[in-house]
Formats: sequence, C-alpha cells, structure tokens
Amino acid sequence: MEEEGLLQPPNSKKSSSSILPEISNVSTTPFVLAFTVSSCGAFVFGCVNGYSAPTQSGIMKDLNLSVADYSLFGSILTVGLILGALICGKLTDLVGRVYTIWITNILFVIGWFIIAFAK
Repeated sequence: MEEEGLLQPPNSKKSSSSILPEISNVSTTPFVLAFTVSSCGAFVFGCVNGYSAPTQSGIMKDLNLSVADYSLFGSILTVGLILGALICGKLTDLVGRVYTIWITNILFVIGWFIIAFAK
C-alpha cells in the first residue's frame, strides 16, 4: 500500500507539482488588500493618540478648558477603545474580519473629516 502526500491533490499519481503555489496565488490579492487596510487602521490609531499631545495648551486656550476638562477630553479616546473592542468582537462574528476592518477604517475616515471641517 502506497502513502499519499498531504499536499497532493486526490486521485493523482505522485505528481511532482504541489497545489501549494496554486493556493498562494489565489489568496495573495485579498491578503495584501486586507493587510493594507489593517495597516491604515493602525496608522490612524497612532495619529489619534498623538493628535492632542502637542496641541494641549492651544486646545485648552481655544476651548477655554480647565485641566480637568482637558483630562476628560483625553480620556474619551480610552473609553471609545473599550467600547470599540466590545462592538468589534460582535461585529467580527457577524460580518467577518476583513469587513470589520473596512467598517472601522471608514468610521476613522469619517471622524477625521469631521475634525478637518470643524470650526
């Protein structure tokens, strides 16, 4: 009795070619797209974290905020991260990982447009 290899297609007689290159060629484009989208999400998160740090005195002066008020402004991001983690877990179960990344990045872009066009 002859053993079958794990990566050989069924009903093939010791073919020298593996199906692994075929699998990787099919899945490369969606993988690269998903990786690019998730990298954009990480970039936006870094921008959000650094947004208020160099402008603290200007934000406090322009909005007439006390230190306690500004601390609340800074902690909104942390609360949003906690709520976002809870929502994204359920959303991932419903629509999948790639669509969840797309949805969160669209929300990030909307948020940045709101900041850019705010008075």
